[in-house]
Amino acid sequence: GRENWAAGVERRIGRPVAVWCVEPKLDGLAISARCRDGRLVRLVTRGDGAAGEDVSHGISLITGLPARLAEPVTVELRGEMLMTRAQFENANAARTGAGHPAFANPRSAAAGSLRTLYRDYEVEMTFFAYGALPLEGTDPGLAARLGELPHSQIMGLIAEWGAHTTADTPVPGVTCTELAEVHQQVERIAGARATLEFGID
Repeated sequence: GRENWAAGVERRIGRPVAVWCVEPKLDGLAISARCRDGRLVRLVTRGDGAAGEDVSHGISLITGLPARLAEPVTVELRGEMLMTRAQFENANAARTGAGHPAFANPRSAAAGSLRTLYRDYEVEMTFFAYGALPLEGTDPGLAARLGELPHSQIMGLIAEWGAHTTADTPVPGVTCTELAEVHQQVERIAGARATLEFGID
């Protein structure tokens, strides 16, 4: 069971795990946000892991991802684009008010809204970052840090730059040194599922 899973992770990475970072997997649309010198310049859907569609036209609809980061970094933020319950209700009210059928669920609402170039109603979505990667032009020092820092510290950097992370939710990422703690955190996240403003897998 649990111990086998942990042993499997350690086998795959080729070393023992000293610290585990536990955070919810948010149920949204996988997005790459490319920032140059701190400016958000491109949004691309990640499709099935490969680069997908350019959805930069949707930048103005998004909270949690500032048009200008707090520092002039060149970096790609990986994250999930989703609608909170309130955003989903507002989007459906606006959509049906404009004479269109309601969205089926928040995930399809976020995906559909982000891909739509022209709409006669307003929607808002929320971005949560779960990683950062160097781009061509990233400062070599930052690129090296992104390759070496543990996940929890990368998430701290992203938060300093001004993008949302799970730290902005009731189920923030936490670090654990013991497997028992990892399982307690997983159970805590599962227990909070019904009260969260967004879906988790």
